[in-house]
Amino acid sequence: MHGLYDIFEKTYFKSLEDREKIIGRVQLNFTIYVSMLAVIFYMLRIVDYNEKIISLIMFFVALLSCLSSMLTSLYFAYKTLCGNYDYRYFKPHHKVSGYINNLQKYRNKSEQYNTKNNEISMHSIGF
Repeated sequence: MHGLYDIFEKTYFKSLEDREKIIGRVQLNFTIYVSMLAVIFYMLRIVDYNEKIISLIMFFVALLSCLSSMLTSLYFAYKTLCGNYDYRYFKPHHKVSGYINNLQKYRNKSEQYNTKNNEISMHSIGF
């Protein structure tokens, strides 16, 4: 198969390594999310609602912006972990197999033509 099995094997193990790295990074993100939520709930619990309205509005605006950024980050972490893990620059294995088969057929056809017409053989030039 001209190293096609090796290509698929390397791609498979590379994807497993990438998956392990992603899981480690996402676990760190989830730890940060849980600790941030604990701090937010603690702050909500100890807020003095008898303070000036301006300071309360600033507190809740800051809190909402923090929550929205955390939810955005959580969405992308979830998408990274559970989304489709595809290769953008590496073609699917059936396309690579088909391409290599077409190359082998072309090589055989060229070799037959050259042998038939007494031209240089592909084996004689080391191809």
